[in-house]
Amino acid sequence: MRERNDRRLSRMDDLSQKEIVDGDVSESRDVLSLIADLLWITLFSVAAGVAAFFMMVVAVVLSLPPAAIRFLIDVIEAIREARKSLVITYSPGWTLTRWIDFLFSKKSVDQIFQPIIADMQLEYFDALSEDRMWKARWVAARGYGTFWYALVLHTLGSLARLAIPTLKFFK
Repeated sequence: MRERNDRRLSRMDDLSQKEIVDGDVSESRDVLSLIADLLWITLFSVAAGVAAFFMMVVAVVLSLPPAAIRFLIDVIEAIREARKSLVITYSPGWTLTRWIDFLFSKKSVDQIFQPIIADMQLEYFDALSEDRMWKARWVAARGYGTFWYALVLHTLGSLARLAIPTLKFFK
């Protein structure tokens, strides 16, 4: 294999020198085909190196005692089972945060709504860390109720602030 590569490299040098002198297009195509061949050889060399690495890993694993191999298999199966049962969900209040950022001013969000959602999420995650699912659900329901209560009061207060000057105007 090495001799073949050396021959191709020397032929490529000859052709490139000849192309410079003669300027023949057909010889430049030969140079391009040689470059393509060299790229393929490099690709296969890398693939062979990767294959050799995996063969070494397999040899090391097969040289382990059966108990160690069984342990590795059990760990892999446990990881697969954990992945099947893993469910990623948004934290409570995440969608509400997106809506209030859109609907209300930054000042209202920072002073009124963010503290309510932050407290709800903190209590929710504390309950989950203690494996108290029903308490976490109750905290989420209570937090949503508090949020909607604050939303209604804030909206009514904003409407009243708008309505009072209008009513004074008509007196």
